[in-house]
Amino acid sequence: MGHSAAATDDAHGARPEAHGRTDGTAFTVSTAFFLLFIGMGVWVPYVPLYLATRGLSGAQIGLVLGLAPAVRWSAAIPWAYAADRLRIRRRLFVVAAVASTACLVGLALAERLPAILLAVAAVAAFGAPLVPMMDAMCADHLPRLGGNYGRLRAWGSLGFVVGSLLAAAVIARTSPLVVPWLLVAAQVVLPVAAFRLPRGQHGHLEHFHAPWRLLSPPMNAFLAASLLFNLGAGAWAGFFAVHTRALGLPDWVPGVTWGLGVVTEVIALWIGRDVFTRFGAADVLIGVLLATAARYVVTSLVHGEVATIATQLAYGPCFAFSHLAAQLVLARLVPSRSSTNGQALYGFVSFGIGGSLGLVIAGTLVDRLGTARVFQIEAACTLLAILPALRLRALLRHAPRPA
Repeated sequence: MGHSAAATDDAHGARPEAHGRTDGTAFTVSTAFFLLFIGMGVWVPYVPLYLATRGLSGAQIGLVLGLAPAVRWSAAIPWAYAADRLRIRRRLFVVAAVASTACLVGLALAERLPAILLAVAAVAAFGAPLVPMMDAMCADHLPRLGGNYGRLRAWGSLGFVVGSLLAAAVIARTSPLVVPWLLVAAQVVLPVAAFRLPRGQHGHLEHFHAPWRLLSPPMNAFLAASLLFNLGAGAWAGFFAVHTRALGLPDWVPGVTWGLGVVTEVIALWIGRDVFTRFGAADVLIGVLLATAARYVVTSLVHGEVATIATQLAYGPCFAFSHLAAQLVLARLVPSRSSTNGQALYGFVSFGIGGSLGLVIAGTLVDRLGTARVFQIEAACTLLAILPALRLRALLRHAPRPA
């Protein structure tokens, strides 16, 4: 990719006015990020534990957890198409926020596997556009939001920390069976904030591209690297709580681990802009892949509470820099009129395909090999992602800028 200064402008949507005055919209967007990610701070570390407490096997847990991103990111494609084609992104965001919150009640009432699968699919389908639409809104309105995407997104990470730590405290005093109701409580305020999000969408209709028309050699290389990265994250994303339980550690460890890991993520997001003034997106992505593979290997080897928690502190910077690199690449390759579609395409391939397959494969292997061995296998998968990342670095040097 071309070098850093120009790359940074693209990554943060910077236009000549990008660093002008902000208005109250920045507070609204930060609040929406915070509310959106509180629930994720409950879901990621504790839904696997909740499902295990319900008596589901590793394969069944993998099926449930793999279903969520598969449905979410498949549904994100038509949501994004409608948002960009009809220019009704904010209205669709409000509808999705209300509907996904209602569906969480259904998850709280579900007890058997078929009902749980149906509820998870509904939550995922209606929650599908929330994250890509938030990111697209930031890309379109960044000048009035302060010109620094990383600092806006950091509020989402802070919400994740609050959600995971509060869930850890509540579960320690009750049981994992309270998790679905914590999810309902976490998201119930989001629809209110959604009404105040920015309305406008940038770009011209003639520059609109459906998601499948955004594919190109550099985009393909980027998506391949992202797919392998997420394919290798199944044990961490879905079975870390099962891993700590297998080690004989207390049930509060997953929530505290995720919470502290995301604290380091907030710090990395806050300083991320400075990092990308020195390094290109593909270079950062390659560094993240190497660090993540090393983290998985160490995770498979350590046993104590302190060592287990300390190892995952590296998660935060790895996620933050990979996410910022992805936003930079998308801004470099996707026309602004199709920004929501670009986010949805990235999510569909990376999390919908890669993430879902990673969870299902991890769930299948956990019962047979144990979580430690699965972490080692996923370290190898993560290293494979370096190959398309190297290809991306070469292609970005000559890729034309979008209209």
